[in-house]
Amino acid sequence: MASTSRVVPVSANRTSRVEEKISSLLDKGSFYEAHQLYRTLFKRLVAQRKVGDAIELSKKGIAELLKAEQWESATDLGVLFINQLKEDKIPVSSDLLETISGFHKMYGTEHQPRKTFIKAAIKWTSLVSEDLKYGHPLLHRIQALAYWQEKAFSKAREHFLYSDRPEDLGDMLVEFVTSQGYPSERDLFLAQTVLQLLVMKNTEAANAVFLVYTHRHPAFDGEEPPFNQAPLANFIFYLLDAIIYKRSSSVFLCLRNIYQKAIDRDYSFHSYLDQIGELHFNIKASNPTSPGIVGNLFGALGEGGLSGLVNSLVGSLAEGRAEEGTHTKTGQEELHLD
Repeated sequence: MASTSRVVPVSANRTSRVEEKISSLLDKGSFYEAHQLYRTLFKRLVAQRKVGDAIELSKKGIAELLKAEQWESATDLGVLFINQLKEDKIPVSSDLLETISGFHKMYGTEHQPRKTFIKAAIKWTSLVSEDLKYGHPLLHRIQALAYWQEKAFSKAREHFLYSDRPEDLGDMLVEFVTSQGYPSERDLFLAQTVLQLLVMKNTEAANAVFLVYTHRHPAFDGEEPPFNQAPLANFIFYLLDAIIYKRSSSVFLCLRNIYQKAIDRDYSFHSYLDQIGELHFNIKASNPTSPGIVGNLFGALGEGGLSGLVNSLVGSLAEGRAEEGTHTKTGQEELHLD
């Protein structure tokens, strides 16, 4: 009578024995040896083109090492895992994002290992999808939220810029400025963030940040723009209006001149505004905003000059609000992010 037992390949037997040995080492607390065996088996599976098995093995190993608080070993295995996703051009999926987010939480406050792991993951997402030039927003969000919780505000801001939660960015900025900034800097923090988002062509997020910040920062005290004693915030308000309502390049250039003193508080603003002029108003960066150009614009505006421009802007805003509600309210309604 013929035997019905299944013949198990030698490689499968060997893999099973190695996994059993890893489990035994983990039980004994021999984490270094377990880590090395995970690496060996991972590379063996990849060499055999069993990439799916290698990825599943690495996920299991990362989780085990993180549970044991073996941060460096877990990160080493984590980077192997991410690099394999990158090498095989494995697309971003909700399952993989959930797995990476779970590992991120397990790191706790282990800053450097966590940073190394999430940086590799962000890089992978930026390379496998043309739509994710800066990396997946979810990964930036979870890193930003972790930094915010730890009061590492500057680092949190960097990641929030690329996340999908501008409202959180606005709230974080309020806490940042009120806890660590000077009262005179209330509009500097806002302007820097909004200008950077506009350079990234993320007008909707820039508008949402402006709204949240100006409504929740105590120094503005519920005041509606234009604000008293906050010329830089007023400039940002009018700039957003000009971009959202697609006003002419002459409006943009004149606003820069009107608020030049406020803009000069941080000279990096000029670089951002040059890029914004090119991206949103079709002004070539090679064309400087020289006094001659501004002077010609004043002539085109007539005797009203600068005050005429501001009055025109305020009038246009009033008309826009009457017809379709303020652009700030529109910005709030359009942002329904998970």
